[in-house]
Amino acid sequence: MTYRRFFNQRQASSTHLIRQELIEAMREAGCALCRLAQRKSLRYVKTLLETAVMDVDLRDAWRYAGGFCQAHAEMALTLTNAAGSLAILYEDALQYEIVGLSDLCTNVTFSWWQRRRQRFKRRVQQWLHARQRRLRCPICRTWQTQERLYWSVLLDHGKDDAVCHALTRSDGLCMPHTTSLLQFDPTHAHLPAVLAAQRQCLQRLHGDLKAFIRKQDYRVAHEPYGKEADAWQRAIACLVGRRQNG
Repeated sequence: MTYRRFFNQRQASSTHLIRQELIEAMREAGCALCRLAQRKSLRYVKTLLETAVMDVDLRDAWRYAGGFCQAHAEMALTLTNAAGSLAILYEDALQYEIVGLSDLCTNVTFSWWQRRRQRFKRRVQQWLHARQRRLRCPICRTWQTQERLYWSVLLDHGKDDAVCHALTRSDGLCMPHTTSLLQFDPTHAHLPAVLAAQRQCLQRLHGDLKAFIRKQDYRVAHEPYGKEADAWQRAIACLVGRRQNG
C-alpha cells in the first residue's frame, strides 16, 4: 500500500464536496488553496502518525522518503501526543541515513584517499544521485494529488455562477497557486474566465495597497485605516503564498 493510495481511500471526495470546500475556503481570508493545503495536510499528518507505526509498507515508504519536509515536520511538532510515533518513525529514517553514510566511510583511510580520490568522488556522486531520486515528503505527495482534484473542479466549474462569484469576491489565489493552476491545464476552456476573476482580486488588492501607502503620508495621517490596514501583509501572502505549518 502506498501513501497516495492510503490517503486517497480516506480522503476520497465527490465533485460536489470538493466544489463546496472550494467555495467555503474562498469565503475566508487569504488564498483558498493555501488554506485548504493547511487543513488537509494537518489531517494527513495526524492520520499518518496514527497508522504508519504499525504498517510495514508505510514504514518502508517513510524510511525511503526520509520523513517529512521541513514545513510538515514543523506541523507535526505542534501536535499533542505525537512524540512516541515521531520517535519511532524518525528512528527508522535516521538508521537509514546512518547506513547510507557508512557506505561512504568504509575503508577510507588517508593512504586510500591519496590513491583513490576519484573513486571516492564517484561514490559521493552515486550517493547524491540516489538521494535525488528518493521519494518526496509523503504529505507533499498526498496534497499534490488532492490539489489536482481542486484544480480540476475549479476549472470544470469555472463559469458556474456560485464558483465564479465566490472567487471574484475572495482574496483570490496566491501567485504560487496561480502558477500551479496554469501548469495543471493551460488549455482548459474555462481557464480564461478563472484568470479574469483572479485578475479582479489582484486589482482590488492593489487598490487597497495604494490606499495604505497614501496613508503613510503625514498630511493624511489623521485619517483612520479601513480595510487597507493589512493590505501590505496580504500583498506579501499573495506573492509568496502561505507556509504550511501548524
